Amino acid sequence: MKPLTKRTLAVSPALIPLIAGCSSPGQTRPNVIIIMTDDHTTQALSCYQKGLVETPNLDRLASEGMLFERCYVSNAISGPSRACILTGKFSHTNGFTDNSRTFDGDQQTYWQPGDFVAIAFGHNDMKCDGKYRDRVYAAAKGAYSDYLRRFVKEVRAKGATPILMSPIRRGSFGKDGKLVEWKTSCGETLATYAEAARAVAKEQNVEFVDMHELTRQLLEKVGKAESDKFFVISTGYVKGKDGEPAKDVTHPIKAGAEAFAKLFIDDVTARKLSVAALFRDVARRFQHIRDLNVFP
Repeated sequence: MKPLTKRTLAVSPALIPLIAGCSSPGQTRPNVIIIMTDDHTTQALSCYQKGLVETPNLDRLASEGMLFERCYVSNAISGPSRACILTGKFSHTNGFTDNSRTFDGDQQTYWQPGDFVAIAFGHNDMKCDGKYRDRVYAAAKGAYSDYLRRFVKEVRAKGATPILMSPIRRGSFGKDGKLVEWKTSCGETLATYAEAARAVAKEQNVEFVDMHELTRQLLEKVGKAESDKFFVISTGYVKGKDGEPAKDVTHPIKAGAEAFAKLFIDDVTARKLSVAALFRDVARRFQHIRDLNVFP
């Protein structure tokens, strides 16, 4: 098995505001929720600097909570920055100095007994062409499954409860208006990673949420035009030097994150999974999503 890389910190971004810092009901200590947007400068949050984008919900949190105006990160790179937060150590101490390094998951992190840790990845792991093969590729039934087993073991070792999720679908539609699966030269699709995650969950006796299937149902229900609104493609964001808008139907924006998080909550609640106890009062917070005519 390859050494662990930044996949060690693979918790679905759509669920970070809901999962991070959550513990079992009935706890007496304060429940602190950390909300961190990934790799953004101050210009990307209108509570800091207006003009580029508007972020009203984050602005509201800033006005009602605490806004750091003199905040310095220990490392400005995505994975290492999270490693510093997880461990409370500088990068040279926790050993994860850049994204090409490995993270030692055996060292102490902020996970506590009773916490739930949702684990989902797979999009980058399926890239096996060219430069990606040696850098990120992990075969679904090989290294990818080994990583899942390793993460489950690490989470349980800290007394927390792991939850495995299959990777969400990309919003890629064919000319016939139906979703299409991107297939690599290695013959892998996200569906093969979803099945691998399901198999490991059964093998390890871990609760499993099939986000791949849930998002497929949602995206096919709303169609291409509406599903685009869930992803970066709808923002007009310009990527690269050609000045063309990014055709990104992989990374969710706010609308997609909320819609996909609601799929997770509805599924674990309906099936009465252990993590559902955390979401007894969450349904009302997602009431505004019903106005999109996406959910019944």
